[in-house]
Amino acid sequence: MNKQFIPLLLVGTALISACDQKTTEESVAPTTTVAAPVANANVALVNNVAITQLTFDKLQSDIAARSRGQTIPKDKLLEELVSRELLKQEAVKLNLQDSPKVIAQVKEIKQSLLTQAAVKNYIDSNPATDAALKAEYDERTASMKGTEYKARHILLKEEAEAKAVIEALNKGGDFVELAKTKSTGPSASNGGDLGWFAAGQMVPEFSEAVAKLKDGKFTQQAVKTQFGWHIIIREESRAKAIASFEEMKESLKPALQQQQIETYLTQLRDNAKVKIPTVAAVPANTTTPTIATAKATDVVAEVNGQAITQAEFDKFEVEVKKRSRGMSLPKEKLIEELVRRELLLQDAKKHKLQDSEEFKKRLTDIQQSLLSQAVVEDYLDKNPITDELLKAEYDKKVGTTSGDEYKARHILLKEEAEAKAVIEELNKGGDFIALAKTKSTGPSAPNGGDLGWFGAGQMVAEFSAAVAKLENGKYTTAPVKSQFGWHIILREDMRAKKAPPFDAVKEQLRPMLQQQQLQTYLKSLRDNSKVEILMKLEEAKPAAAPVPAK
Repeated sequence: MNKQFIPLLLVGTALISACDQKTTEESVAPTTTVAAPVANANVALVNNVAITQLTFDKLQSDIAARSRGQTIPKDKLLEELVSRELLKQEAVKLNLQDSPKVIAQVKEIKQSLLTQAAVKNYIDSNPATDAALKAEYDERTASMKGTEYKARHILLKEEAEAKAVIEALNKGGDFVELAKTKSTGPSASNGGDLGWFAAGQMVPEFSEAVAKLKDGKFTQQAVKTQFGWHIIIREESRAKAIASFEEMKESLKPALQQQQIETYLTQLRDNAKVKIPTVAAVPANTTTPTIATAKATDVVAEVNGQAITQAEFDKFEVEVKKRSRGMSLPKEKLIEELVRRELLLQDAKKHKLQDSEEFKKRLTDIQQSLLSQAVVEDYLDKNPITDELLKAEYDKKVGTTSGDEYKARHILLKEEAEAKAVIEELNKGGDFIALAKTKSTGPSAPNGGDLGWFGAGQMVAEFSAAVAKLENGKYTTAPVKSQFGWHIILREDMRAKKAPPFDAVKEQLRPMLQQQQLQTYLKSLRDNSKVEILMKLEEAKPAAAPVPAK
């Protein structure tokens, strides 16, 4: 069945959505809080199977880490745990734990967890020392020293134009104003401001010219680059700031740990007996060797007597291509990666890491998650989303996409008087695009105020209303006030908003309908189960009265 995976965790959908609505909900309903927790206490019973406070706390911390500290209402977290338990119980009822697919997934996960445990065990046993971190810091910062510059420039197409601007500057012209009115570069609207930069961040000709200038001086000769002719003013310079060792210390650890892992793997490889069968001769016009044999049971490598089969290689190759968006890797590198994984797996077993409580707990958690996923996939397989359902959803949504779209330009100004002056210039035959480039303070100024196509609802209300009232080719004869300033708007074109064809959005609708199906499925499981919520929720206490100002 061609279907997209429906995430089991409501964290990515309902829970996060609920969090986004928090402000609205809190304004009409009291906040609930959980009573002081006890780790081994039960927070719920699902068909007499307990969900503990410890499980609840772990989910809460996991979600906080994934959602960057975002708080999820505790009653919704509890519902998530209940849903997971209902799905797990249904999976066991259907004997999905004995299905070949789940058994294979558990085996893969166990091997993956063991290789991770081996790496973690080595890193924990060989922590990066401050001396090693300091050496890494010194090596990195040695190449960071130098000077930074703050500059502006005026970019022109022709040398003659650049010379004319230099002449105007020498007569006392204002660099910022000349940049705004003359420069063809994207920084024109900001007076040519380039901010702070190191010499290496600019093309060589530009960098050399800036370095030769003194602060407050501009180039007396136009500087030629691939972009055109520049007049550059160097406003300030400073020694490049480098973070202290203490500030960078933690960020250096991952790189050092990666070096340690490579050392660890080299040691394992040096002390292991690894056999890789001869690969077939490489054709003259290729660089990627081909495996000499292609039967699923054939051995592509052997690590301390443990075979890695062609079937394992083929599966891994497909996974790598999928992760790298179709990019192929040389087969010898894929084999080497499989050898490294096997070395880690064997070392983990040698140190009996599979017997640790941490490993057992992680494996159990993942097994339960796999069972929940399996029952969802089983349900979706038995209840596929038909084209008729997709078309009905499409027709419902198309009904909300009607309306008009507009193509417009605008000139944004800070003061109403400035806007009125620009309208007067337009009334005298002034060019809207040229005036937008030289007068507008908005980010679209370099493009002549072009806003492209947009629906009315995409703009603030005042702007949308003004555009809708205009005729094509007409501009507002009175400035339009919005939170951003004063606008003069030119409506260039209008068209009816077109809905995308059904076939173009069909697969985008499928996950949404599957999510609706999943919610219906969970409700039916819940309705036919005995669920007891034991967590005591108490209403939030009324807010204390404000303290009178003294």
